[in-house]
This record gives sequence, C-alpha cells and structure tokens, in this order.
Amino acid sequence: MKTLNNQSGFTLVEILIAAGMLSMLALGFATYMFNVSKQQKHVEEKNNFAMLSTSIHAASIDAQTIFNSRKAQVEIQAAASASGSAQYQQFANPDSGGIPSVTTSVKH
Repeated sequence: MKTLNNQSGFTLVEILIAAGMLSMLALGFATYMFNVSKQQKHVEEKNNFAMLSTSIHAASIDAQTIFNSRKAQVEIQAAASASGSAQYQQFANPDSGGIPSVTTSVKH
C-alpha cells in the first residue's frame, strides 16, 4: 500500500478565512445597495413633491385667470347694459366666444 505524503489542497483554516472575507464583501455590497435604494426613494419623493407643487401653482394661476376673465366679462356686461352700445354687445354674450352677433329688432 502506497501512502501519499504529497497532499495538496486547502486547509480548513484557509477555507474559513476565505469564506469570512467573502461574507464581509457580500455584507458591504448589501449595505451599499440598501443605501442606494433608500436614496433613490428619497429622490423620487422629492420629485413627486416638486411635480405636485408645480401642479398646484399652475392650477392656482389657472383659477386666478378664470376668475379675472369672469370678472372682466361681468364688467363688460355691465358696461354693455349701461351704455347699450353695440361695441360691447359682442363681448357681453358669453356663448358667442367674443364673436360679434348681429341682432335686429323690427318695430311694427
């Protein structure tokens, strides 16, 4: 029977050290990925807030424009009723869209 004195391979200590180093590397990578995920979520929330803020601002401008438009329309209607002038009549009718309308009245 022949015995092998020339054994090559890794010892248990070397394998345990390599496994420990590999687990430290994996733990570092997992921590990095967790932080990146958390930062990405923060950036998405910040962008959502910015979009919401922009939408609210745009809506308030639209509401102010509508209010001012309606206020001007009421003033034009008041001026048209007070003066009876034909130049205001085209704008006084909200259904005309500012298009002049021809109205005739026939007296018998």
